[in-house]
Amino acid sequence: MNDDNTIFVSNKRSVVSFVLAAVTMFNRGAELITFKARGKAITRAIDSVEVLRNKFMTDINPKNITIGIGTETYENADENGNKDGTKTALSTIEIIVRRPKQVVKNETT
Repeated sequence: MNDDNTIFVSNKRSVVSFVLAAVTMFNRGAELITFKARGKAITRAIDSVEVLRNKFMTDINPKNITIGIGTETYENADENGNKDGTKTALSTIEIIVRRPKQVVKNETT
């Protein structure tokens, strides 16, 4: 997977900024784009894909979307970086959006 076509979704930016990043990537010739998010940003990633699909690129249908979910486990540490042996699980999501092949129509005059 090419990281150039990956959008890391966070809660620090608006949904529209992620959507516009995806539109720009598709307009530059990307065949697929991956949205990645963890924790509370998962809902923002889903919202971004839905806005992209429903408002900006209506030719993308659910068959062109692949979703992967998982959990990352981290060892907890205090403010000094000392690990205490406990672990925390953090949910992750990866949404791959494929743009359908454009059919070129030859016009004969």
